[in-house]
Amino acid sequence: MGILLVGFLLGNFLSRAVLLAAVNANLPSPRVSSNVVKILIGILAFAMAMEQLQIASSIVTAAFAISFGAVMLGLALAFGLGGRGVARQVLERQFLGEKEDKPDEFSHI
Repeated sequence: MGILLVGFLLGNFLSRAVLLAAVNANLPSPRVSSNVVKILIGILAFAMAMEQLQIASSIVTAAFAISFGAVMLGLALAFGLGGRGVARQVLERQFLGEKEDKPDEFSHI
């Protein structure tokens, strides 16, 4: 019971912090980010409570690991597809030997 209460309080606190930070940074849809943080912390607290109560602990652990892996895979794909152009430029510079044509900031004597 204590784990769920602490999870609920921590979820509310961190969701408000994310909401304030997202609004101050002018990020798109800050309320969605806030709700995602609240839901993820709630799920984590629920999984921890189920593990503590030893209710189907292997099923809870497997379900949590699978869902956490799915979220991380989704974030990795989003980051990879979103940064595809930047990654291509970095790799082309690295392997094709292209040098940047920016002058250095130091004055030479």
